[in-house]
Amino acid sequence: MEITNFRDMYDAELSEAASFEAMLEQSIADLAAMTSTGRLRDAMSRHASRPASQSRIVAEMLESHGRNPREHTDQAMQAMIDEARKMAGMVAPGPLRDAAIIASLQRLKHYEVAVYGTLATYADCLGLRDEKQALGKIMQREKDFDQILSEIAKEVVNRDAVSAMH
Repeated sequence: MEITNFRDMYDAELSEAASFEAMLEQSIADLAAMTSTGRLRDAMSRHASRPASQSRIVAEMLESHGRNPREHTDQAMQAMIDEARKMAGMVAPGPLRDAAIIASLQRLKHYEVAVYGTLATYADCLGLRDEKQALGKIMQREKDFDQILSEIAKEVVNRDAVSAMH
């Protein structure tokens, strides 16, 4: 895809979002299966279904623009997912692994927040009010999940990981 104008750039970014949402659904479920903290596993399991609905929303936007939602693969997200899996596999099971999984998930979520924030801004510039609103809601869900991860890390996982050292 050659990008020659702002709308093309918006569609290219939307295509990246469609790509990473497709990658995340299975990845979050896989990482959740590796956790030992019930609260973390439950939060991840609840969140694991979101990428599918978000992927549908983004795909519908792309299709309404005459674009193929499977046009692009987001290499940055793929690399971060690969690193998350690699780290989870290297760290001993238990609270330490859970802390590593939270850190990896937060990297993924921060990337999503950045992409969706940019997309919402682009949609606003293009006068796509409904898309701006939908993208803003997705961004907020990702921020909310990031906050949940922070709370679980602070209240349970990091404390247990440090305690296990002694």
